[in-house]
Amino acid sequence: MSAYNIICNIYANHSPYNDLKTKEMKKKENKKKDSQLSSTTTRFITEEMRLLKIGPCFMSTDIQEIGLGLVIVGRIHQSGKISIAFFLIDSFCLGVKDCGYKLYLKQDEIEDILNMFYNFDFKPCSYEEAHNMIYGAVHFAEKGGIKPNENFELMKYFLAEDNAEIPHIAYEFGRNGEHYLCAKDKEELNRFLPLLQKALGKDVEYIILDEDTEEEEIEEYLERESEYTFKIPDYPRQVTLIHPWVYKELAKEYDKGLPDEQTFSRLLDLPHDELRHDLEQIILYKLGQFHRVPVKKQKEDSVVLAAVILLSVVGNEESLGCVLECLHQPEVFYDLYIGDFIVESIMPSLYFTGKNQLKKLMEEMKIPGLYPFAKSVIPEAVLRIAIETPERRAEVVAWFHELLQFIIHDSQHGASVPPVLVGLILDDIITLKAFELLPECKTIIKERLADEYTFRDLKDIEQLMIDENKQMKLTLDYRDIIKCLRGEKNSFGVEIN
Repeated sequence: MSAYNIICNIYANHSPYNDLKTKEMKKKENKKKDSQLSSTTTRFITEEMRLLKIGPCFMSTDIQEIGLGLVIVGRIHQSGKISIAFFLIDSFCLGVKDCGYKLYLKQDEIEDILNMFYNFDFKPCSYEEAHNMIYGAVHFAEKGGIKPNENFELMKYFLAEDNAEIPHIAYEFGRNGEHYLCAKDKEELNRFLPLLQKALGKDVEYIILDEDTEEEEIEEYLERESEYTFKIPDYPRQVTLIHPWVYKELAKEYDKGLPDEQTFSRLLDLPHDELRHDLEQIILYKLGQFHRVPVKKQKEDSVVLAAVILLSVVGNEESLGCVLECLHQPEVFYDLYIGDFIVESIMPSLYFTGKNQLKKLMEEMKIPGLYPFAKSVIPEAVLRIAIETPERRAEVVAWFHELLQFIIHDSQHGASVPPVLVGLILDDIITLKAFELLPECKTIIKERLADEYTFRDLKDIEQLMIDENKQMKLTLDYRDIIKCLRGEKNSFGVEIN
């Protein structure tokens, strides 16, 4: 095998973008999204990000040698928190292959993210170095007719404008200066080679990487990811409301994509039982509409999001079923109607309506085929019970013990809880400091049932439980939730400067 083939095999082991699809990228952001971001997040990034001071920047050390690497660019908020964008760079040919973001991080969280990408060795770099590597790769790819990943149109706002004000640094791209396509399979070859040949001629060099060279661990991990198979019930096709104007109010187009606090207050002036009835009817009707209308014909709105937030105020135990229906939907539903803040927006309603129905919440966790990141809201809400009412901690620990036992038993009988969901559950157990559950955690790690990019051995969990400081709590106040989703506060109810 030639030296370049060896390099390309290294490329293959890096190229599955799984590192960017893990728990850290998805729990409070999310993540793994090819569709639009929430309008609030988009507006904040496009209008505010370039006003923030440049923060820490990093670049993987062998980005030019192996042809693939990560560049990370940070922006510092006045509060001291840091938002980052990450760019997966193919320096041999394709430019920006993928990109994403993470908002409002603490410094130690950035270190955690760097450690998560264990396939890459990082070095700090100047912003100018990061800028020239990213835009240099973009311009090189464009010479071959290749445009950057579609998310770059938004992620570029983490970067300064590409003009003469940025000092030029000359990086070498390609193989000996020429485009060299390392296609992971024939599908990718057929996608890019015609574009390259049209722009550069027929003599474009390429190699098809043997998919068998993928790490067996990654293959096994991916095989265990669940598909959405939940059977949707027959949601109502008509809605009967006590106050029809409630739906009209929620369906309006609002600045920042969500009704303001004054609108919510006006709605909450209604008798709460009547408002609760109408909100539940609206939610179920909208869920049915989502499944009846082709996705391409649907328009993003905030009706369900606003209704769920209001249920955190007026909902009762009978509202739990309606809230849970919001967690039964496929991923595209959240892309259209919830956005990036699944936990922040739904957890408070789930907590208030389900805190005395732990048995029902356990039954939900055992339902197969649901979207893992929506399902992760449930253990987050149960964790909150122990935080808000410490005298119930033992009850919460027992709930998580039953859940871990189910995960272990499920795997031993041919089924499998998605590893990324197990990783999220372990994260909640760490926050709970449930040392009582370490034996079950040990079994889960030994059997490789959790997201292996997050926890590699039991010592990680034990040490994190020891080191875990008292964390800021996600807000339960509907007014703070509104301001969070409108970009005015963070998830903990703190004003964004």
